[in-house]
Amino acid sequence: MKVGLGLFALMIVIADAAASSPINLLLGPREAFIMHGPPAAYLKKEPFPPIKDWSSLRMTLRRGRCLGTCPAYDVEIGGDGTVVFDGYACVAQRGRHVSKIPIADVHALFEQFRAVRIFDLRPEFVATITDGPPYQLSIRFDRHAASVGDYIGTMVGMPENVRALEDTIDRVARIGELVGDRPQRWAAC
Repeated sequence: MKVGLGLFALMIVIADAAASSPINLLLGPREAFIMHGPPAAYLKKEPFPPIKDWSSLRMTLRRGRCLGTCPAYDVEIGGDGTVVFDGYACVAQRGRHVSKIPIADVHALFEQFRAVRIFDLRPEFVATITDGPPYQLSIRFDRHAASVGDYIGTMVGMPENVRALEDTIDRVARIGELVGDRPQRWAAC
């Protein structure tokens, strides 16, 4: 049995050798994370692309289910201020709902995407714990697109301003009544 565990540890070392620092060869990936902290949040540094056609703009937030009563829905905000909410679990109002927000709010959200440098971020931030709701934040316009997956991402190096942008999208889209308060969501699950 000890030989099997030793071989298993050796296989981990060999698998990690190509992509890890020397300390990872001595410790498992989890211990190396504790010693060195999470990997860098930003993969590159490039200018945020300018927008040419506001009608092509789509800013999207998807909030997925957890094992409990987390509200699950998609919200998309278009360049003309159209908000499309699609609630599918643990929300007060299921289904598709369309509304409008002021263009100034659309422009302000676009600037927040610029501030978080979404085009430079790693594509996902995934914590190794269970029962959290997955979120997907994305933007597309002209011929540009970027997306960031967030599974309790702030625990593994996702910048706090990304989580703040997710919350801002909910607030600016004015979907509070559609999502509902906690008792309404519990009844909807």
